[in-house]
Amino acid sequence: MPEIYLDVDSALSEVPVNVMPLVDDTDFKSREIAIAYDASGMDLRWNFVTSAGAYTSTAVTPTSGGDYDWAHQGDGMYSIEIPASGGASINNDTEGYGWFSGVATGVLPWRGPVIGFRSSSLNNALMDGGAVLDTNTTQIGGSTQSLTDIKDFADTGYDPVNHRADSKVVLINADAVNASALATDAITEIQNGLATSANQTTILNRIGAITGSGVNTLLGFFKALLSKTATVPSDIGGAFDPATDSTEAIRDHGDSAWTTADVSSLATSTEVGSNKTILDKVDSAMVADGLVYKFTANALEESPAASGGLTVAQDAKLTTIYNEITTDSEITVTSPVVSSNGTITIVRGYDYKDADDRSIEFTSEIWPNLTSATVKMAQRDAARTNWSTMSVVTAGGTGVTQKVRLELEDTFTDDLSAGRLLLRICATLSNGDIVDLGEVAIEVK
Repeated sequence: MPEIYLDVDSALSEVPVNVMPLVDDTDFKSREIAIAYDASGMDLRWNFVTSAGAYTSTAVTPTSGGDYDWAHQGDGMYSIEIPASGGASINNDTEGYGWFSGVATGVLPWRGPVIGFRSSSLNNALMDGGAVLDTNTTQIGGSTQSLTDIKDFADTGYDPVNHRADSKVVLINADAVNASALATDAITEIQNGLATSANQTTILNRIGAITGSGVNTLLGFFKALLSKTATVPSDIGGAFDPATDSTEAIRDHGDSAWTTADVSSLATSTEVGSNKTILDKVDSAMVADGLVYKFTANALEESPAASGGLTVAQDAKLTTIYNEITTDSEITVTSPVVSSNGTITIVRGYDYKDADDRSIEFTSEIWPNLTSATVKMAQRDAARTNWSTMSVVTAGGTGVTQKVRLELEDTFTDDLSAGRLLLRICATLSNGDIVDLGEVAIEVK
């Protein structure tokens, strides 16, 4: 029996040369792991026997990189390449059985495994499991078959006169097949899941009681629902009328109503435009504050009393209230630019530096420890966009009056727009946490 099966008519890159490791001929145990293709005394033979019993023995000269590339696979095991055709000595072009035998200086004689060479379709079907085995049918039931016989048998079944094939099925999947088995089991299995009287009754019950004649059918019901010219099924009952209640009738009624509807009470384009102008003004006067909106600083600016607005005293009072609700009460602001009512006012184009005693300082006793923290004045947006960097003057944690300082240069203030700014003091603590220290309002003039 062959020890290995390989595909015939294919170029083989690694055919085993020896079935056991090559052994030294001196101590009879050491494995020879460095036998080169051109080793001294190398005598390699390819022994081949066809299925018809024809025996040949052919000398093969191993090469390095040629048709008979010799390779050490590891631990004294070697392989050689055999071309499909065109080789100088042997080729893989014949079905049969072959093996290598050989000897080299310093190595005991060796033999390779017996290899069976056969069609790749046989190897795929019988060994690799990747294909269907091709067959050539010449007889069925002992009767010789022609191509016409086999085709007619496949098309119309067994005919003792014209389709000379007969068979007797006694088992299917190890179960006996006879008349009784067909009557009791096969029919039951065939009908399993099909439209039996039981599941037909279930389907009819779910549909409901429909007369099933005339327009009292499912088709009649659909026509009545969709077409205004359909006849109403009597099974529906009630006052339903396709001429007025079908989807087609409802659509036609809608088309008519849309073209004749009275729209005189709707706003004109001029009125809509006027309302939009007012809404645009209101929208520009408000800004997002978290999940709600509030008026901007500019929207709360002084309104001249002569034009029906607030008096100067009223405006001052409003400013005080505004500062109280926009600057956190826990923060104390100290600076020459802070008015008596707490308003922080800066003028564009001017410096506000500590060296000039004009910086703006904020103090609080409830802030977290600002030691090694970085502090900035940030805009009121989701990203806390930096408005200006601040410095920590005094740090120490809760209970200690901590102080942070804001200094602005003239080149920075010169680019500001007039109006009130709502900003937040943000700090990144030494542990990486980002905290909010409070909100302040600054008026720019």
